[in-house]
Amino acid sequence: MAHRVKVLPKESTLRMNYANCKSYNADFDGDEMNLHALQTYMAKAEAELCISDQMYESPTDGKPLREIIQDAIIAAVYLSMRDLFFEKGDYSELLYQATFSLFEDRPKNARLFLLKPAIMKPKQLWTGKQLISNVIKIVVEYSELPFRHARGLTMRSSTKISKSYMKGFEEEAEVVFVDNEFLKGFIDKNQVGSKSDYGFIHSFVEMYGEKTAGKLMTCLNKLFLNYMQVNGFTCGLDDLLLKKKADKGRKEHLDEVHDKTVEEVCKGYKVEAPKGVYYFGRSDFKCNSEG
Repeated sequence: MAHRVKVLPKESTLRMNYANCKSYNADFDGDEMNLHALQTYMAKAEAELCISDQMYESPTDGKPLREIIQDAIIAAVYLSMRDLFFEKGDYSELLYQATFSLFEDRPKNARLFLLKPAIMKPKQLWTGKQLISNVIKIVVEYSELPFRHARGLTMRSSTKISKSYMKGFEEEAEVVFVDNEFLKGFIDKNQVGSKSDYGFIHSFVEMYGEKTAGKLMTCLNKLFLNYMQVNGFTCGLDDLLLKKKADKGRKEHLDEVHDKTVEEVCKGYKVEAPKGVYYFGRSDFKCNSEG
């Protein structure tokens, strides 16, 4: 993989968007990375073929490699809720924070444009889905595409979130985009994660290309993380403890695995499996040496 580098004065670390971590099979347990600076025009030409934006899909099975992960997915789900509304000031601020990098090389008269509000009176309000749609439309508008499609992205997909968590609005289990407008559903791992065939980002790549999709992922990352910084997300100790029902199921599964393991081992040594003995954490069981 190759990246375009921006040198930061007085900095001695590599910074990389975590959307690329999957491409390197990298996680966050102390992984290290080596940097090779290109010296010749031939090397630079080869690097253009493996620039990070071009490496969205795996060469083995064609499934996505790059993905939006962790806190950004939580914020994406929150923004997708249909009861979330923004006033014009908050909506415009989040939209600018997400897309300002697109205007660095644009003429000075280039401007953000807002979608029509979902609610007009008693005050104008925009939904979280409209905010995501607005980002998509700005990315498409200010990207150098080889040709323009007559219509934007139109697709249907399913969410990773189960219907059992959607009491009262089960229809949101289906994700619907029409002409780059996000109309229904949740943006979750099925839409922006890796190994999700033809989710939202994967479909966008197929329609607009890897370079434009890279800009969209950058803008969505900024949108989701800026929203999370303002609203926050709390995870307490109670969220990490097993409930009694889950713990009971865990123990039953362990007992089942234990019995099957003892049975298979004894079958291999041609001895009869003992009944009513629990060997997890013990080593005092000895098979008959004659078996």
